[in-house]
Amino acid sequence: MLFFNGKADYFALIGKSNINPLFFYSSFILFECREIMPAGIYPSVFGENVMRKILTLCFLLWQANFAWAESIKESAEQGNALAQAKLASLYLLGREGFDKDEQKAAEWMEKAANQGVVDAQVIMGAMYDRGLGVTGDRDKATRWYEKAAAQGHGTSLAILGKNEAAQGSVQFNYQAMRLSAARSIPTEYAKKFLTTK
Repeated sequence: MLFFNGKADYFALIGKSNINPLFFYSSFILFECREIMPAGIYPSVFGENVMRKILTLCFLLWQANFAWAESIKESAEQGNALAQAKLASLYLLGREGFDKDEQKAAEWMEKAANQGVVDAQVIMGAMYDRGLGVTGDRDKATRWYEKAAAQGHGTSLAILGKNEAAQGSVQFNYQAMRLSAARSIPTEYAKKFLTTK
């Protein structure tokens, strides 16, 4: 079992690792119990049994997440558009044991986008705008945003300057908004895909 020298170790690793946080959390619980239990109480039979149950629960949750990730990969390989977007998100964020790989993320996201998944189309626009996992190409980015806008996607309409504000008298820098959106969209939309059932 992995133990840490302090809370800082735990929080530093949890933010950088692609391993499920439950593993780290269970180790953190053990670390905390070692510090807060009065001398002579831990390790006691009661303390060890409680910790064993907590670790077992954490391990079972980790296994369930691993199985979930594998089922997503299987469904994506069979052509399920939402599963392709979720798999791309796992690669983009480096979650559930998948190493962060922007090129694989772009490949899978493009498959989902080609099947008409609106948020995947927006992510592809942002990825082409930034050159994230693909060669930067503003024209391809615009085409992806236009596909999403054709389905009524509000952010895409705004990025393209086709929303109501663009037609009115409001002065707005759509170029700056597009660049800002391209920085935040892939990560935020990927997180959204992973919480979608």
